Amino acid sequence: MESSTYRCGDVEIDSANRRFTRASHEITLEPKLFAVVLQLLANPGMLVTRNDLLDSIWGHRYVTASTLNRLIALARRAFGDDSDEPRFIQTVHGAGYRYIGPINRAETVRATRPARFVPPSIARLPARVEALIGRESELAQLAALFASNRAVTLLGTGGLGKTQCALEFGRRVETQFPDGVWFFDLAPMKEGEDWLRALADALSIPPGPRAELLAKISPLLHSRRALFVIDNCDRIAADIGTILIEILRATDLLKILATSQAPLNFKGEQLMRMSPLALPRLDEAGKVGPQELAASPAVRMLLTRIQSVQPGFGLNATNGATMAEICRRLDGLPLALELAAARFNLLSPEQVLQRLDQRFRFLSSRVAGRESRHLSLLTMLEWSFSLLSVEERRLLSWFGIFVQAWTVESAIELGSSLDHDSEAIVDLLMGLVNKSLVSVAAGFTPPRYVLLESVREYALTRLRAAAEEERAREAHLALLARTARAAQHDQVSGKLRATVERFMHERGSIIGALEHGLTCEVGRTLLCRSSAR
Repeated sequence: MESSTYRCGDVEIDSANRRFTRASHEITLEPKLFAVVLQLLANPGMLVTRNDLLDSIWGHRYVTASTLNRLIALARRAFGDDSDEPRFIQTVHGAGYRYIGPINRAETVRATRPARFVPPSIARLPARVEALIGRESELAQLAALFASNRAVTLLGTGGLGKTQCALEFGRRVETQFPDGVWFFDLAPMKEGEDWLRALADALSIPPGPRAELLAKISPLLHSRRALFVIDNCDRIAADIGTILIEILRATDLLKILATSQAPLNFKGEQLMRMSPLALPRLDEAGKVGPQELAASPAVRMLLTRIQSVQPGFGLNATNGATMAEICRRLDGLPLALELAAARFNLLSPEQVLQRLDQRFRFLSSRVAGRESRHLSLLTMLEWSFSLLSVEERRLLSWFGIFVQAWTVESAIELGSSLDHDSEAIVDLLMGLVNKSLVSVAAGFTPPRYVLLESVREYALTRLRAAAEEERAREAHLALLARTARAAQHDQVSGKLRATVERFMHERGSIIGALEHGLTCEVGRTLLCRSSAR
């Protein structure tokens, strides 16, 4: 493919690598500005009308006259030109502009492996502001996955720190990608084509239909050794997936790191699920030792964030157990820990722990630089909830009554009260798992499912708002009554150990159901029937 290099006095413009150099000093030009300069240089001595520029670069969409005026002023500044006595760019009043300076154009044939280019300022990784805590194993896992995959999607519920983990990975591997690590935040976007247009804009490609943009973008990225970090794909995950597979098929070295609450569902996508930060392990007496406390990533993060508002705060024998309990109550969720840490400027650890009973009112912050949906725990959960279908939202709300992990059979029985057959419940459950609202509990065969405590609390608030809590708890109590009758049969059949083990895993849910059963007429009736049998 041919490209042009222009020499204009002490200015050199490399169109292939989008570099503008004056007196051997490189000047960064925004993509649209670079495109304006190239359009003028392609027609030296000739009038380029304002309409010509608007059509070729913007397609006459969403552009005011002041936008073009600003870019012409920036172009003159880049050339070191003067609008009153122009040596390079002349204004033809009422018509357009003309390049009048010296020019020497050389056509070059690009090698099979194109020269290096870098992302423009709008697509560069943001600088690190805070250290990433407790994610070394995830960073190592990402490195291992990219050794044999071109596209990895980092999955997890909101507030886990997927963005910060992806950014840190991008910074650490930047030297491995001579064509740059590019960053795109998709949170404000409503459809996949919004990102495609943003990518085209970063590459100085004029707007156009989807197929046309892909046809222009793909050759530019072919054989480029670059990493695209595509953040917050949540709302448009499937649409982004259909675009990424087209780009990956047309390139050979480009790699993709996406973050999302749901898979992007394209061929070649490697999923990596993030978990909350590890909590301190308990000893045989059920207590946390000082070494375990200090080594816990969740505690380390909470402590580090507290010290940013209370520099003299430290772990000690008095507050250690409380700090561990705060982390446990917040499931090691990084966003929740950060929001809780901000409260330590006024409150003691014991006071913070006490107020977690009202976590949705208590955990909020207006710190500058935080994304709008991360200003409070409630806002973050509402964002995640909005990603679900109507049926998924309702089932998730009902799952809030499970205090501990549950089986797919329990989900099916509970869901039958919502008039869903077993296949529909399995599909909805898998949808909730895929969208990172329900987690697969570790260490169970067959699998069990669980909600993070904050998600469970939120699900219960939705259940109460829908005036369905009483019905859901009665259905749960009926489920446990049937389970108890089946367990009695199993004990008679010599399966006592298996029965006890199952009930140990559901002890919290059983206690909750019994407490409800003793306070309502339907519950007392069910309990009496079960006792009689």
